[in-house]
Amino acid sequence: MTSWVLLAAALSTAPPDPCAPVAPAPQADPVAAAAYRRVGDEERSAGSADTATAAYRSALSLDPGDERSRAALAELCAAARGQGTADDFERGLALMKEGETRRAAEAFERVLAKGPDAAAALLAGVCRYQLGEYEPAAAHLRSAEADPLHAALARYYLGLVALAEGAPREAAGLLDSAASGPEVSAIARDLARYAWRQQRLVLSASSDAVWDSNATLAPGGTPLASASDGAFDLAAGGLFRPVGESGPYLRASALLHEQLRVHSLDMLGASGGAGWQFGRLGNALVLSYDYDWRSLDGAPYLSANRLGVSGWTSAGPVVLTAGYFARWEDYQSPTFDPFDGIVQRAEAKASLAVSRAAWLTLGYGLSSDSVRLDSLSWIEQGPAAVLRWLPGSRWRLVFGASAIFRDYQAVAPALGVRREDAYLDGAMLAEYDLGLEWTIWLSLDMRKAFSNVAQYAYTRVAPMAGVSFVTGM
Repeated sequence: MTSWVLLAAALSTAPPDPCAPVAPAPQADPVAAAAYRRVGDEERSAGSADTATAAYRSALSLDPGDERSRAALAELCAAARGQGTADDFERGLALMKEGETRRAAEAFERVLAKGPDAAAALLAGVCRYQLGEYEPAAAHLRSAEADPLHAALARYYLGLVALAEGAPREAAGLLDSAASGPEVSAIARDLARYAWRQQRLVLSASSDAVWDSNATLAPGGTPLASASDGAFDLAAGGLFRPVGESGPYLRASALLHEQLRVHSLDMLGASGGAGWQFGRLGNALVLSYDYDWRSLDGAPYLSANRLGVSGWTSAGPVVLTAGYFARWEDYQSPTFDPFDGIVQRAEAKASLAVSRAAWLTLGYGLSSDSVRLDSLSWIEQGPAAVLRWLPGSRWRLVFGASAIFRDYQAVAPALGVRREDAYLDGAMLAEYDLGLEWTIWLSLDMRKAFSNVAQYAYTRVAPMAGVSFVTGM
C-alpha cells in the first residue's frame, strides 16, 4: 500500500521520464525496492507505462544495484523515444539471459542502427567484451559512457577491456573512476588495485609493527621458549614483466626485521626469483623459481631454493586453483642443522562469489618436511576457509580459519614417543586504500597448538598494523 501511495504522489505532478538519471536515495532499502519493482512489473504488463516508470525509478533509487529495474527503464526509454526499437531491445535482453551472447549483441546493434541509445550501446559493449571482440566493445562502451546514467558501468567494462588488451595502467584509471557508481563501487575499486599491480614494472615498499605473544619459535613451529616481544619490519621489492602479465617475469625483494627486546631474532633477508606466466586473469599457469637468503642476529641463517607450479581456471561461477612447490632448505647455523631438508606442499582451492561483494574460498592442503632427523620430519594436512568481503569501495575485510594435523615420522629419542600435533589457526585482516598507491591495514593472527607432548602445546597471538606503497610503469 505504501508503494502505491508514493507512486500516486509522484505521478500527480508530471509523467516520469524513463530516460532521466536516477539519483540514489539517502538510505538504501532493497526490501522496499523489491516491492516497487513488483508494482512496476504489474503495471507494465497492464500497459501503464507511466506508473511502471515511476515504480522502476523508485526501485532503482532505493537499490542502485537492481539490474532488473535498470533494464526495464532502459526498455521503456527506448520505447518512449519513438525509435521502434523496444522489440529488439527486449529480444537482446532475453538472448543475454539465455547465454546467446552473439545474437544478443546483434539485437542491440539493430537498435543502435536506428539511432543513439545509451542503454543498447552499453549492453552491446558488454556482449562484445564477453565475446572477446574488444575493439567494437570499446566503441559501444565509449558511446554509453557519454550518458551519466550509464557512465560508471561503461567505464567498468572499458577498464576490463583495457586489462584484457594488456593496458593495466589505463585499466586501473578507468576502474578507479567507475568506483564512483554505486552498482559496481566495491568490485571496481578492487579490480583497479589489481590492475595497478599488473604493470610491466611494479615497485613496492611496506612497513609494519607487530606484537607477538610467542615470538621464539624454531623452524617447523617448535617453541624454543615462550617469550612475547614486539617487532617492526621494513620491506621493499620489485617485479618486472617485460612483455606484460602473460610471459616471463623477474622479481627481487629485501626485508629488515627488528625485535624490540629479543635481538637474537633480528633478521635480514633477500629474495629473488624468475618465472613464466601462461595466460591472464581468467585462466593461467605459472612456473617459478625462487631463492631466499636470511641472516639471524647478524650471522648467516638460511639458504633456500624453491621450484613451484600453480594455475587457476574459471569453471562457471567457480574459480579453481591448484599449486605445488618444493623448497630445499639449508640452515647455516649448527643449532638448526637438524632442520635441513625439503619442504613440499600441494593444495587445491575453489572460490565462489556468495554476493556481489563477498567471496568464499575453500581449500585443502598437504605438506611434508623431510629433514635430517626422522623424528623431526613430518607430514601434515588439513582444510582452510577464507571469506573476503568488500563492504565499501576502499575497504577489504578478510577472515580466515584452518585446521592442520601434523604427524611426525619417528619416535623422538629424548621424548620416547612419536609426536602428533594439531593446530587451529585464525586470521583477520582489514585493509583501506588511500588511493591506488597507498594502503593501510590492521591484522590479527592466532594459533592454538595441541600436542601429545605437553611442552609443545602453545598459544600464539600476533596483532599487526602496517602501511604499503605500490607504484608502477
